[in-house]
Amino acid sequence: MELRGPFLAALLLTACVTLPSALSQVDSSDAPPSSSSSSSSSLDVTVYVEGMVQVYGSYSSATADIGLVNHMRYVPPEYSYTLVEASVDNNEPLNEVPVAFSEELAGSLRTGDVVQAALKLKLSSEQASDLGLGFDDDGSAGGGRRRLLTSEAHEQARRMVLDFHETRRSLQEFMTLTDILNAVAGITLSELPLAENPVIIGQSDTIKDLFIENGKQQNVSSLTFVVKSTICGLQPKLDANAVRKYWFDNSSDKSLTATLQQYHKACTYDQLAFRPANNLVIDIDIPCNGTLPGSPLRYDLVNGYGGGRSDMMNEMLALPKLALEALRTTNPTLAAKFKEYRRQMYIFPFGWMKYISFDGMSSQGCTPTGPPCLAIINSAVYGLSSERLPVPVVFHELGHNIGLPHANGFSCKTIGKCEPVEFGDVSDIMGYGSPSDLNKTVLCLNAALAGWAAPIPGGHLSLGASLKPGMPQDFVLPSMSLKKENMLRIITDATNPSVITTTTNSQQVSQQRAIFVSYRVSGVTPASFDSGLGRNGSSFYDLDGYVWVHEFNETANGQPTTTPSLLLAKLDTSRGVNSFTQQLPTSLGSVTIKVKSKTADAARVTVCRAIRVNETGPNSCSDGLDNDCDGLVDNEDPDCNPSLRPPPPATSPPPKPLAPRPPSKVQPSPPRKAPAKKKRPPPHPKHTKKPSPKKNRG
Repeated sequence: MELRGPFLAALLLTACVTLPSALSQVDSSDAPPSSSSSSSSSLDVTVYVEGMVQVYGSYSSATADIGLVNHMRYVPPEYSYTLVEASVDNNEPLNEVPVAFSEELAGSLRTGDVVQAALKLKLSSEQASDLGLGFDDDGSAGGGRRRLLTSEAHEQARRMVLDFHETRRSLQEFMTLTDILNAVAGITLSELPLAENPVIIGQSDTIKDLFIENGKQQNVSSLTFVVKSTICGLQPKLDANAVRKYWFDNSSDKSLTATLQQYHKACTYDQLAFRPANNLVIDIDIPCNGTLPGSPLRYDLVNGYGGGRSDMMNEMLALPKLALEALRTTNPTLAAKFKEYRRQMYIFPFGWMKYISFDGMSSQGCTPTGPPCLAIINSAVYGLSSERLPVPVVFHELGHNIGLPHANGFSCKTIGKCEPVEFGDVSDIMGYGSPSDLNKTVLCLNAALAGWAAPIPGGHLSLGASLKPGMPQDFVLPSMSLKKENMLRIITDATNPSVITTTTNSQQVSQQRAIFVSYRVSGVTPASFDSGLGRNGSSFYDLDGYVWVHEFNETANGQPTTTPSLLLAKLDTSRGVNSFTQQLPTSLGSVTIKVKSKTADAARVTVCRAIRVNETGPNSCSDGLDNDCDGLVDNEDPDCNPSLRPPPPATSPPPKPLAPRPPSKVQPSPPRKAPAKKKRPPPHPKHTKKPSPKKNRG
């Protein structure tokens, strides 16, 4: 990292040359940034920037070995955000600035949004005082004489802060400012820059990576880097040779059939090909801490404090730059093609010295002109001496790369009180689903969301137009493991009811409320679609042979999704419940899905739309319709035929009155003796007084 000194000196010199001449005098005319309104002991420095949003999400499984989960323990995911500078025509990875959006605004932003925002840096009173920015030595804000700075570097940093405050700058300039503040006298920023009031001014050409159109097979290409750091004494046993065993099929090894290549083949119905020739696995050896050449980004893979914070965000952003530097030494030819590989995976034992609570982290959607599609796997979950690798976690992160959100479900802690839970769908690898055998079986994700699967012929319905009230329709759903045309998609959107039959990477196709009905049976062939569905002896993973009902309110249009899928019900003819009803806006009424029969290959379901909650009145009891979708028509329905109603429960007869008790025989009382006569006491003598009691003198 010998370039750091000249690089920083050049940045400081450039900043000082461009400062107004008025700032060359150190006096009270230098106007410092204002102190924070939330605290008088801090100072806010505000810089206005423009950049593209990139969203990252981290994933933590319930246990270290997700194949052994026997109970549900929801761990909320964590999301991180960066602003990315405009694309440049060179082979260098793009610079990214980690930022903090407010919780309310973050949920509305997605990868590819181009925003203008005010980035606010918060300096403590001590940091501001070190720079002579309006704080006295005791940390109080105010108007005393500015303290003498300890070095020329402090003076230069101070001038840069004053020059940048309340001005519009590029992201590269902002990163220069933060790096100088980090470098001068050990000043570190304890918080992410706060991105206030972001305004979306456009959207990049964001697409779902590897979106399938018209069933045409696509070849996946990627770089996988297996990272070690000899200089820091980190040499995990897991290397590129071991990773290739998990990545690619090997017919001679029957103990490991659920490879990443097989996941792509099985779950995409052979529409994505993950071949060794296009997916390179490489060992790299990198420094575990430092500053990147040509960039102000600081990283520390030991402690995670590269950016002055306890997370690993800087470290994960540093990996592509470190990998490129390593390739320039070991494989210059591949280094020259680095940017051609949009998908990049990094395997590193995060937490080998300090605990880190994630198993994987990835880009939530990718852009053609943005950073690479990152999937970062924490190999420390198995220990440094292990060669194991959790392929389901890898496929989960790759699902995020293609624009898929988490698969949500409901948590019902008490009867009648349920709430959505992120990750809560245990039937989906994008939720808390995991295969029954990590090495030999596969559990897939909801293929329709990625454009990998489609409705059966006649199974793409608009509830208002395709289903007349009270007229149920039957459909036969093949098991998802058998063919890609396997489900119902029922549009339940009153404001956007049109059936769109084509899939395209068009932003013109808006969100649309819909429910998906599918039948899932565990695949028989090793490592086939859903071969890992279900688990004996676990009520949470009782998944095999059910009809599933999900809601997903976006279309398969090739755009990264912003709303997750939600598991609504699992249905069966004998286990649990056999029907599900969803209440919809008044104009649509409700829709009921019921399982009528099933085999190992297919399930017959009926779909019925109702606009009444029961059959009442002569019009509904003689129209030949099942108006309330309970499976009974007209006089077959107890609502219309009172004689079919079960008799009310018999009322208990009133209790018999208690018989009067016979009069008890009263024994005559013995004769009472006359009271004995008492002698009267003699009268007191006249005029005598009763002596008063003596006082206690003790």
